[in-house]
Amino acid sequence: MRIAVAQLAIEPAMRTLTFQRALRAIDAAAETDPSPDVVLLPAFCDVPEVLAGNTEIVERLAGPTVAACGLRARHWGVFVALGFAEQGPREPYVTGVLLDNDGDVCVAHRQRRFSMMSGDGFSTGTDVCAADVVLGRLAVLTGDDVLDDEAWDAAARAGAAVILGTTCWGRGQGKQSMDVAAVRGQIADHAKHYGLPCAVADVMASDANAALTFPGMSTIANADGRILAAGEIGEATILWGDLDLQPASPTTIEDAE
Repeated sequence: MRIAVAQLAIEPAMRTLTFQRALRAIDAAAETDPSPDVVLLPAFCDVPEVLAGNTEIVERLAGPTVAACGLRARHWGVFVALGFAEQGPREPYVTGVLLDNDGDVCVAHRQRRFSMMSGDGFSTGTDVCAADVVLGRLAVLTGDDVLDDEAWDAAARAGAAVILGTTCWGRGQGKQSMDVAAVRGQIADHAKHYGLPCAVADVMASDANAALTFPGMSTIANADGRILAAGEIGEATILWGDLDLQPASPTTIEDAE
């Protein structure tokens, strides 16, 4: 499976500009020859705003961001994964979505654990995170679930062939200090332990004077724990990786629950 991982430059105060950059990243990756099977975006839509205390502007799952990315997926014939702040019953979820090459939602995973990023202002999700598609059984993990043993164990027991992580990791959130090398080491360790390749798309923002900063920790790790690609700190970029997916186990998602 060929994957393109976008480390996206966000502008928390300029929602439309960030959205346009995300769509351009899909186009830039998809028009490459050979084209990717999956374009992976970070949790860019409204998550930084909620982390900064603004919970008023969030979307439904069938909202404009998912719809627009779905149109791009269908236009280019690629899968697209992304994260956004989704309306919840009280507080929003951090939701990771996988869209197939027809633009349809095939996975919607709502973040369960908040260990490094602040959970203030967010609801906790409980959804299944994997689904069978033409590429194999793909799992989507959102935010700190990418670093969580229980989330990886659930995905492995569900027979996932790869982990797609969509994140919005910032410094200054009142949680643990986020050391980039340590985070990437955890990703690589999980990939090796579970024998699953993992790609993580993270946001970055260059405003060093902001109370909440986003260095960018995008990473692609092979199933043996080798890091195949890593985004430069503070740089918007597209990472590429060719991942060998093992056949999914016969364990069903329902059994894994």
